[in-house]
Amino acid sequence: MSALPSPPSPWKVSQPPARELADLFAAIDRHAAMLLAKHPNLLIPGTGVGGYAEMGPFKARSLVTLWREHGEWFGGSCPLCGGPARGLRAVGLLTIGGIEGICLSCGMRLARFAGGICRILEIIPDNLLPRVTPKNLNPDWGVVLRVLERLGEKGLTPSPRARG
Repeated sequence: MSALPSPPSPWKVSQPPARELADLFAAIDRHAAMLLAKHPNLLIPGTGVGGYAEMGPFKARSLVTLWREHGEWFGGSCPLCGGPARGLRAVGLLTIGGIEGICLSCGMRLARFAGGICRILEIIPDNLLPRVTPKNLNPDWGVVLRVLERLGEKGLTPSPRARG
């Protein structure tokens, strides 16, 4: 196995905050262990690999594993408030692109340049890559909300701004 590419650039603010979306991903982060154990194949809307290499959404297992094992790429701190940042989606073209993310504390939408989809795909193991199928083209936040409610989360809503 070759060495992993050097880490991407630091997070930068890319869009206005999306508080509802941050709340949903913070709940996923809080319940990561249970999602890995009981719901590893749960499709998470607003995540995955897009742009040149459209592959669809990440499953809970993939997203949590990327946060935990590739934090230098899919983790870090918000440049605005210092809260935990989580990568959600790899986007772009072969040599131009990066990772879109969100701050779990302030809800700020973030992005980091990573040198293109090819560099990002180098760090994602094949078994974690999303696979486009007719069933996962449009995952539903309603399914995710029901699972999170069973895990004790209350009051989460998939408002129009929480579409990812």
